[in-house]
This record gives sequence, C-alpha cells and structure tokens, in this order.
Amino acid sequence: MLLAGWHGANWTFVVWGGLHGAYLIGHRLLGEAYDALGMVEGCTFRRLMSLAGLPATFLLVLVTWVFFRASGFGAAWDMLAAMVGASAHGGGGVQFRLYELGIVMAGVLLVWTEPFIVQRMERHGIMWWWRVPFWLRGAVYAGGVLVVTAFGGVTQKFIYFDF
Repeated sequence: MLLAGWHGANWTFVVWGGLHGAYLIGHRLLGEAYDALGMVEGCTFRRLMSLAGLPATFLLVLVTWVFFRASGFGAAWDMLAAMVGASAHGGGGVQFRLYELGIVMAGVLLVWTEPFIVQRMERHGIMWWWRVPFWLRGAVYAGGVLVVTAFGGVTQKFIYFDF
C-alpha cells in the first residue's frame, strides 16, 4: 500500500497508502485473534464487533482521506485538528450548518429504515414502480436530479484534474 503514492508527488500520499496498509494489517490480525480465541464466524461477539467496525472503518478512512487531499503535512494536521474541534484558527468546537445536520439526519434515517424497506420490497416486489407511466417515472428521476443540482452546494473540480 505504500506504493499507492503514485497518486501524486507528495509524501502525504505515502502516508495515505501506509495508513490503508496498516488498517488492512489490523483487520487481518483482528480476524486471527478471533480465530485463536475460538470465536467462530457468526457468534454474537463477532457480529457486534463487525457492527462496531462500520463507523470505526468510516472514521479511519476519513482520517486517511485528509492525507490524500492535503497539500502538505501542515495542512493535514490543521484539518485533523479541526475535525476534532481543536482548530488553531479559533471558532472553538465543531460547528455545523443546518442543512448539513439535515443531510446527516436524513442519512441516519435512511440507514435505519433501509432494512425495513428492503424487506418490504422483497415481500411485495417493486413491480409497482414499472407500472407507473414512463413519463411520470422520468419526471421523478429528473426532479431528483434537479433537487441534487439545486441544493447540492458548492462544487470543486475533480481531484484528478490537478495531476
């Protein structure tokens, strides 16, 4: 994973690859520790640890992306400090805009309800959507794209355009 630094000519990319490699090693060692302790696949503890691993993996990847995107180590450390509310630029604590909280809450709601939605769709099928007239389905899709475009916020150029 250290060789993954081909993404750019900066040492932060080597750290990015090294962190990913360390995470993979940690995952492998954790699985071997479970096996050594006699915890079989599907046991309650392993399922709970797997569930806890979802947000832990997300947070670790977020930290890793900082090094991928930062212009240097100084910028990376400033971003990591800001992520935990210790920004050197003042503004004590983490601050969110209202729409950001709304997006997070909508995501949490979707993740919470998704198993129920999938179960219902498996039971009843989704053929009803294909019975909706083509023009109405197209309008729903177009409306979704319009909402994302109108309320998607400020964009920036694709990261690979800088290389």
